[in-house]
This record gives sequence, C-alpha cells and structure tokens, in this order.
Amino acid sequence: MKNNMEMIKIQLQLRGFEIKDTIKCIDGWLSHIYAEKGCMYYCIVAPHEGNNFSYMLRRNPIITFDRWDIVDLEDFYDSAEDLLEELDYTKDLESIIIMWGSDDE
Repeated sequence: MKNNMEMIKIQLQLRGFEIKDTIKCIDGWLSHIYAEKGCMYYCIVAPHEGNNFSYMLRRNPIITFDRWDIVDLEDFYDSAEDLLEELDYTKDLESIIIMWGSDDE
C-alpha cells in the first residue's frame, strides 16, 4: 500500500500533474496526495477501512475544490493501476471543460 502511493505520486508527476500537498500517516507512509493538472484538482486517498480498502479518487475544478465537500467525481479503485488508468482516461477533461465553459459564441 505505501509503495503504491509513492508509485502513484511518481506516476502523477510523470503525467504532468503538479503535486500540491501530501499527508503521511503516523507510520510515515503516504495516505493522501493532492495534485493539480490544468484547471482540475485531484485528491487520492490510500486504501483503508473507511474506504473499504480501495483507492479513492476525488476530482473537481480548482476553483470549487473543497477537501470535504461535494466533488464532480468520487470513485473507488481496487488497484493503483486502475486508478492511474482512470486518470489517463480523463486527461482530456481540462480541454473539454474549457470548451464547455467558453463564452465564445
């Protein structure tokens, strides 16, 4: 689990995400990773009892992100690989949101 969170952090950086913050457990391993890419803010939470031992991904536009509030995506993944695959799938979301929110008419 702790190695997977470190691997996720490295993979996020390789994919162009800017790591904004991390939280470590008392044991010293990463439990939370907060990252930005484009206009989106992401929170990744390590598996633990509270999330049924799954990786949790929360995503929202930076302008409205709140760690504890409603987000536009909150999903759970059985493996780090599944979570990273989802991030690859949504990599074009920024351009879609920008186009959708554009006032060019």
